Amino acid sequence: MTRRLLATAIALLSASPVIAGGCRPLQPDGVAVLLGSHHIQAQQDFNEFNPGVFLSWDCDIANPRVGVHRNSMSEISTSISFTSDFLKLSKAGFDLHPFFGFAHYPGSGDEVPINVGKSDIIPIVGLELTHEAVPAFIQYLPGDVEMGDFAHLWTFGLKFDLNK
Repeated sequence: MTRRLLATAIALLSASPVIAGGCRPLQPDGVAVLLGSHHIQAQQDFNEFNPGVFLSWDCDIANPRVGVHRNSMSEISTSISFTSDFLKLSKAGFDLHPFFGFAHYPGSGDEVPINVGKSDIIPIVGLELTHEAVPAFIQYLPGDVEMGDFAHLWTFGLKFDLNK
């Protein structure tokens, strides 16, 4: 329980300066529904059904996304991630942008190769692909078979704009 509180506090503290810039914290601009994942060259059996809900905000500098999902070890995880429209590549309705953040993986801190201060908080980084006409997203997160348990991770789900 203490670790969950610590993870929530870190997420809120790291998001607050970004949310303050042109955002309304109690009025998210979007919601994403995570459906699943696929681990490429997996060294163990991962849970590939990862339901989750994430709220997002379109802010001046960075766009935070905060949510909860069932992770690949079948545990409940919380996370916060950021992306920016300044780094987005757009072509023919497709948008590709990097994201980074932190996720809380309960009881997994000693099992993952990279974590924050030997805790259950792990960094996340990757690319997200969306299309303006399709309410879906695909994310790519790099792995490392030597350090971790998979070479590549793909996640996917639905994404909805709450301002339309």
